[in-house]
Amino acid sequence: MTENTLLGELICKHLKENGQSITWLAKQLHCDRKKLYLFFKTSYSDTEFLFDICRILKCDFFPYFSKQLSEIGITHKAL
Repeated sequence: MTENTLLGELICKHLKENGQSITWLAKQLHCDRKKLYLFFKTSYSDTEFLFDICRILKCDFFPYFSKQLSEIGITHKAL
């Protein structure tokens, strides 16, 4: 399971909790569902696309990556 698969699960959980669907999110992003499913399955993250998802859902998913970095001992923050 890739990191994005786990991130995709978090995003899908958020959508479900808020009564929204992948189709709804795809329309908000002006893309098709395939692009979202591909994003969830790839081993890299398109941070600009993730930023757009966060903006539309009004939910910050970036701390997920901070947690992953912390778990491997990286704690220095640039900001």
